[in-house]
Amino acid sequence: DLGVGGMKFKRDGDSLLAMEVAREGRFLVTVTDRGIGKRTDIAKWNIKGRNTMGVRVMRLTEMKGGLAGAAIADVDDEIYTIASNGVVIRTTVEGIKLTGRDAEGGRVMNVAEDETVIGMARSSAAMQELLREVQERQAAARAAESREVASSQDADSVWDTGEQEDQA
Repeated sequence: DLGVGGMKFKRDGDSLLAMEVAREGRFLVTVTDRGIGKRTDIAKWNIKGRNTMGVRVMRLTEMKGGLAGAAIADVDDEIYTIASNGVVIRTTVEGIKLTGRDAEGGRVMNVAEDETVIGMARSSAAMQELLREVQERQAAARAAESREVASSQDADSVWDTGEQEDQA
């Protein structure tokens, strides 16, 4: 038993790049291996049933290259684009060109002729806020600990002074 068909592919070698839950008010962000990217409102996409061919997300040309990454994102999220030379850039989703479903994109990352974009990752605004809160709490804890150590050292120096006076 093979189960339920999820998606059909047109040609051998075609593959699924990403799969995420699409929610109203969000965007599909795509980036090619030559650094071209775009964001498209989820509302622009038709709902498809099981075992269908899907919908093209971008017209690919030799200049644009193949798809390197795709993610569902909120406008205030960030996208990290990773190149084959190890360079990583951070871009706000809002800063990526807003286009129609099958339209051209815009430059998201400059890559040299012998380099490519090898992937992308999304960092949600909620996760960024949580990270900032954790960093602030850690900084406050370090500051409190530092004050305690300084206070303890002051008490030790008073204690030492008292011992020296007693011995004199």
